[in-house]
Amino acid sequence: KVMGPAMSRLRGRADGRTVQALARTLLEEATG
Repeated sequence: KVMGPAMSRLRGRADGRTVQALARTLLEEATG
């Protein structure tokens, strides 16, 4: 299942953005 460096880089960037959004939402909920 080799997609290539460009695809993996794109997917990694998208995952990072999603993780950041999730962390921000959790932080906002925690701080009230």
